[in-house]
Amino acid sequence: MRLFNSFQSAANYRFILSIGALSLLCAQAQAQNTTSLRVADGVVYSADSSQLVSANALGDLQAHSATSGALQWRSELRAWPLFTANGSVIALVPAQSQKQDASLVQVDLANGEVLQQSTLSFPANVLADWQASPARTFTVSWQHGDEATVGQLHWEFFAQPVRGALLQEDLDATSVVSTKGGFNVAINADGFAVSNLSTRALAEFKPFQADYAAVEQLAELATPQFRSAKSDAVMLSQAQNDSTFGTSYNWQIYSRQGARIGGMKLPISYAPYAIVNERALVQLPPYAYLDARGTGVAKARRVAAFDLSSQRELWSFDVYDTQYRGVLPP
Repeated sequence: MRLFNSFQSAANYRFILSIGALSLLCAQAQAQNTTSLRVADGVVYSADSSQLVSANALGDLQAHSATSGALQWRSELRAWPLFTANGSVIALVPAQSQKQDASLVQVDLANGEVLQQSTLSFPANVLADWQASPARTFTVSWQHGDEATVGQLHWEFFAQPVRGALLQEDLDATSVVSTKGGFNVAINADGFAVSNLSTRALAEFKPFQADYAAVEQLAELATPQFRSAKSDAVMLSQAQNDSTFGTSYNWQIYSRQGARIGGMKLPISYAPYAIVNERALVQLPPYAYLDARGTGVAKARRVAAFDLSSQRELWSFDVYDTQYRGVLPP
């Protein structure tokens, strides 16, 4: 029996990231905010409250216990979490149309209540919305600053016509939009202080890299070596035959000093992961397979926790899928 719709290589996964409706790629320099950690796209961990904040399958903001995986609250606010600080989560609320502004919100981690909100103005030709679409992508990235409540919000937007047949106007450069920008963001007693990023700041931004560069790799381990969200662990994956998935992957996780921490078996070779309290938190893409009875089983995009010593999945919850999976024109 074979795995269907699985991302069976890290290269494929990075390709999906590049074309998805939103890739929340955080800068590698996360050390300035030691209480907030980007686990994966749209999944933020608060060490202070031991919570995971994400967008659910409908795009609504939600918070789960990082210990038990239990849902603690769900907001009716459609928003994408960026980082946590001072008992709250900062999230981006999308624009409903190109004529409307997006906004930043500060939400109480205890109950999901909106504490404050500030508009963000984007260029007129940009729709600041990460909803999955074959015609456009909107990507955002958060980079922590020197203080927990200060940082940079980077964004990129791309749009083009999608039709079944190539028309002359499709070749017109004005029908394609490709642009980027960013904001300096600070939170204070008076609310959000927002200003546009300089050209230099945009050019200097370096997004999160899934695999370690050659100079960062551990010489005693095989390659490629995949970094954890906090760059405090190394993951190797090895393909093996599997009666359920056809091919599965044996994940082995090591400390940056080369000591083995643990591992687990997954149907994909790579996914964003973080090591939190001796557990691996992994954001898994959608996949489907046939069980032992020949019944189809479909898994949505989700965050799963694995015990590193027993390799057992402890719990999981579904999160918003930013990849367009609908029908394309012939």
